[in-house]
Amino acid sequence: LKACADLDRLTTRVLSGKAAAGDLHNIRVSLGISLSLKEFLESVNPKSHLLRSVSESLAAARDAYDILETTLSEQPGALGSLEVFQEGFDLELDQLCVLSREGAERIAAYEQGLRQSTGISSLKIREHKTYGLLIEVTKPNLSKVPSNFIRRQTMVNNERFLTVELEELDSVLSSASENAHAREMVLFLDLLQRVMPHQEVLRRVAGELAMLDLVQSFASKAAHDGYVRPSVAADGHLDLIACRHPVVERWVGKHAFMPNDLSLDKKKTQMLITGPNMAGKSTVMRQTAIAAIMHQIGSYVPAREAKMPVFDRIFTRVGAADDLSRGQSTFMVEM
Repeated sequence: LKACADLDRLTTRVLSGKAAAGDLHNIRVSLGISLSLKEFLESVNPKSHLLRSVSESLAAARDAYDILETTLSEQPGALGSLEVFQEGFDLELDQLCVLSREGAERIAAYEQGLRQSTGISSLKIREHKTYGLLIEVTKPNLSKVPSNFIRRQTMVNNERFLTVELEELDSVLSSASENAHAREMVLFLDLLQRVMPHQEVLRRVAGELAMLDLVQSFASKAAHDGYVRPSVAADGHLDLIACRHPVVERWVGKHAFMPNDLSLDKKKTQMLITGPNMAGKSTVMRQTAIAAIMHQIGSYVPAREAKMPVFDRIFTRVGAADDLSRGQSTFMVEM
């Protein structure tokens, strides 16, 4: 789940047309993880209705995943890099990319041929912003320049020339590069249009992944810190045996924290907690409220035994100047 991206945010980027190739790649990775989780859940055949429902919802990711998996390259580059789509997805783009990528090799081969035919070993082909590809010849070698060289620019130490063949090669390569980038953009915009209809599926998968993350976190925390599953008390009784404050316990250590018992029922509806400063009065109240909240969000609670009713509200008035995790009460902070 750590490798999953924020599908909800990425879906919004797709719908707004602002998604980049990397965003689509992250969607693909997240959908792939979703499908793997679906297969895992099916293999363990969970008894939980929640997990079975999650598994069924994750199955809907298949179509969107297949669209991205069959189009994007393994590690897509940015638009303009000609590395967004996998080879074989679009024949026209493949041909243009090959022509564009082979440009340097064709220029080098033509340069080598000119060196051999003219006998000018220092001859070089340079790219000029205004004139495009030009042949550069140093002043001492100007006598060796053949008649088919067309002078384009005179510099201090050299002169630059053009040939009909080089001009044609420059035109072909420039056109191939421009057409390749244009084709890549057209294909990318088309891919966004193909992904957009799957927005509801993407958002549903995002919600299911969030739910899995939540219940997995609950389970991991409960197993690691020895939390217990509370039973629901239909009679309204509240019984906590060896209840602990999860934050304070983590700070001071499980063995250093002193757990507390608490019991309330319809006859005993109130408790008066007394004790010296920093004895743990606020901690008892807070850990009880935390246990109630954890109980009702579906989590195990930090206690050895727990029997709890359904709460409809929690009222509290506790000093806000303390720092229980550091063992500092309101009185100590004020002093």
